[in-house]
Amino acid sequence: MSSVNSGLLRNARNWAINMWIAIMAVSMLVFGLNLGFSELYRSQESNARALVADISVKSQQLAVQGMDAVAGDADAFAKFKNTRATIGTDVDALMDGSFVVGVPSYRGAFAIGGPLQRLADTWAPIATNADLIIRNQQLVLAIAQSADKFTMMIQPLKSRMDEVARAMADGGAPANQLLLAMRQINLADVLARDVAILRSSNDGFPEGDPLPRESSLFTQVLNGFQQGDSGLGIMKLSGASAVAAVSQVSKLNADMQQSLDTILKSEKQFSEVQAAEKQIADGSSLLLANSQALNTSFTTLSTHRPFPSLYLELVSGALALFGLLGLILTQLRVQMFP
Repeated sequence: MSSVNSGLLRNARNWAINMWIAIMAVSMLVFGLNLGFSELYRSQESNARALVADISVKSQQLAVQGMDAVAGDADAFAKFKNTRATIGTDVDALMDGSFVVGVPSYRGAFAIGGPLQRLADTWAPIATNADLIIRNQQLVLAIAQSADKFTMMIQPLKSRMDEVARAMADGGAPANQLLLAMRQINLADVLARDVAILRSSNDGFPEGDPLPRESSLFTQVLNGFQQGDSGLGIMKLSGASAVAAVSQVSKLNADMQQSLDTILKSEKQFSEVQAAEKQIADGSSLLLANSQALNTSFTTLSTHRPFPSLYLELVSGALALFGLLGLILTQLRVQMFP
């Protein structure tokens, strides 16, 4: 009878030892796999977070560079193109994976797919608007050059027009003729202001573009001083000094009209470029917010996914220690009670 009990006891002890060994082995295997995959994922996620951080920074750079580019800065265009390309590459790498960067595709990935898709959806119209601006670089630069040239000629034109007014006054011109000359000086300021508005405003003029009308009126009055215009009530100038001064104004105005024609010819297309720049500026804030949310998702990913995860690492490690402790205690009991 005692031999039977002794056999049963040995079997129970062997079963207990095997159980503790199995618990320890499985736990260590899970711990090792979890640790190995955690290191792999940690490296990939570190690379992914670097891409997301790059998108965050460049989203704001794109808005600033876009504004400067549309204002006519050729250097800003070069930076703008590079920033747009970099953000596009970063988003594509996160969506489709990149061996070069060392990231897998996170499209639809657990806890990442949603925030990443929102970022990609925000980026898509920004990229489209950026491409529109880039395609119209030559037009934008031509308008900027023409606007600068136009503005630079305003002050000389006003000075010459002031000479016309003084010559008319010295020659005893009627008050209504002097008033027309002074109005020309004021109209030159209005033209300069409206060119500046057209160049810088995304919304344009609230009641249509006054530039063609103002420019036409300026030229009509100027021609009236040279040839007379009964419809406008303008008498032809006869004084030598007044005629010479108005001739100089006419030459300046001809050059200004060329610059203004360049601006007006492309005004509609330029307004589309300005609208694209505004949408980029508005969208860049949302792109920044989405990239920050995506970064948070990457940071907390290890605490949310089932494998590999921080919790599985802790549990498997604890079970391995538990199995080791159980094995040691069982071995001690065998030695104490053979």
